[in-house]
Amino acid sequence: EEDPMMKGQYSLHIQTENFEFAPESISTEHVPGEGHAHVFVNDVKISRAYGPYYHLPKLEPGEHTIMVTLNTNEHEEYAVNGNSVMDSVTVEFKP
Repeated sequence: EEDPMMKGQYSLHIQTENFEFAPESISTEHVPGEGHAHVFVNDVKISRAYGPYYHLPKLEPGEHTIMVTLNTNEHEEYAVNGNSVMDSVTVEFKP
């Protein structure tokens, strides 16, 4: 969702099933079903997300693809049948 107070900035809500954000366990051994997310803008990793809400930095005018992957405590991407657990959305910012 676009932030109504900050033009060009967006709030991202990462909705998951069978996954628990575990910021206290980052870089520790793998525990099935827990970890963190990696946030990408236009295929460039910009940050990690340690919970279901993330505030994106200001985007330049134009179209942007926002992608989120779910990752283990060890930073490996979760996958099902060889496919990364991820989702993406395209937003267009018009100044």
